[in-house]
Amino acid sequence: MADASLLFRPATELAARIRAGEVTSVEVVEEHLGHIRRWNPKIHAIVSLRAAEALREAQSADQARREGRPLGPLHGVPITLKDSLRVRGVRSTFGGLPPYAWHRPRSDSKVAERLRHAGAIVLGRTNLPLLALDWQCNNPFFRTCMNPWDLARTPGGSSGGAAAALAAGFAPLELGSDLGGSIRYPAHCCGVLGLRTTVGLLPIDDIGPEGLAMSFKRLLSLGPMARSVGDLALMLDVLTGTPAAPPSHALLGAERLRIAMTPSLPGAEPDPATAGLFDALCTGLRADGHTVETAAPEVDMETAWRVWGAIAGYEMWSAVPSLLNNRVTRFLFDSYMLRYKLGNGPFRRWFTAGMASTRRDYEAALAQQSEILQTVDAFFERHAIWLLPVCMGEAIRRQRRGSPIMVGARAVPYSAYLGAYTVPTTTFETPVLTLPIGFGASGMPIGVQVHGPRFADRQLLATAERVLAKYITVRVPPALCDRP
Repeated sequence: MADASLLFRPATELAARIRAGEVTSVEVVEEHLGHIRRWNPKIHAIVSLRAAEALREAQSADQARREGRPLGPLHGVPITLKDSLRVRGVRSTFGGLPPYAWHRPRSDSKVAERLRHAGAIVLGRTNLPLLALDWQCNNPFFRTCMNPWDLARTPGGSSGGAAAALAAGFAPLELGSDLGGSIRYPAHCCGVLGLRTTVGLLPIDDIGPEGLAMSFKRLLSLGPMARSVGDLALMLDVLTGTPAAPPSHALLGAERLRIAMTPSLPGAEPDPATAGLFDALCTGLRADGHTVETAAPEVDMETAWRVWGAIAGYEMWSAVPSLLNNRVTRFLFDSYMLRYKLGNGPFRRWFTAGMASTRRDYEAALAQQSEILQTVDAFFERHAIWLLPVCMGEAIRRQRRGSPIMVGARAVPYSAYLGAYTVPTTTFETPVLTLPIGFGASGMPIGVQVHGPRFADRQLLATAERVLAKYITVRVPPALCDRP
């Protein structure tokens, strides 16, 4: 990077240097703001920049250090936050909802409050698709977000702006949300790391508009995004606090791990470059002394898709205000948001079915999910981690939403290509670490999913730091290495 000593640095390093007085928060924030001003007009990752406010907060942070006041673990460190999360005093459109086009919330969500209390400085809000429902990053309120590795490609969705901001060096930390891959796919596309936390670990009840009930209660998860495992762990500790007795899983703590891996799913076979990187990772882990075997939880993926759709579709539609909860509105939503934007693949099929479900159907789906969770829990009594791809290939070129994606001479439904590995596994409620393991045929990053036992999030990160660190390939996108 061109003479940018404070850019692309880990949050752990920046926090330590600010506490030690080696650099000031103002210096760190100013350098990141300058970098954003240069590159964001090309990438469109940040949609609301709070430059003046961030600098004032940095000045206050430096004053607190000089006066010897208590400093939080993120004291003076700049971060960005996805536009779907409620942040006090900062424009929050919640994914492009028209009534909130210029809304500035009066209060923080719990997660935003915890980050501020730890000393983090919010530089701005990051881009996402309309209603956070797409694998591309198009929003009617904002410019389309680009992938820093290739401006012709998507950074992913829905946390596409978050992943692009990290890859571009706009901040060292982000907080994403994931209902069906919205942390995992963007991390894969942009060559960064993301942790979809165990469902229920982090509070989601107040992340939306003030006074409105949260639509998704059972499948949505938040999680840190960063460029290193250590930074994910730092942010996770801030978001959760240090538990009195953190759960311990003997298999995750073993010197030699028993690792399950699923290299492909029927109809969603990865391209040769992705398959080659996945195989090289497994070969390397075997050479390191770990047991790596082809295995997966005994859950039918079509059933998992159906259960996911039944729960997600019902929860979303049942939360729609009564004046809008009718057949006409449902038809319009299905026609535009699902059929047009996401195509006639498994996402639309099962989500639409969920929207039309009765309370009894919903409760039956929850019972089926409970059976899935028992199966998955039993699986992790035999295996420490489970590896599988994130997607069939590299970040796709930006294209008409919902249209099939060509794989050779075969047209794969949009949501099958983009969601086959992430949407159904959401029903497992496991913590999932996505990390980049190499580059595809076009030089784009390729990621892998690492699932672990439920509520073993912190231990999963520690295991990944110990076992997988040497396989992680985080790089600065080549274009951003050019001198001004």
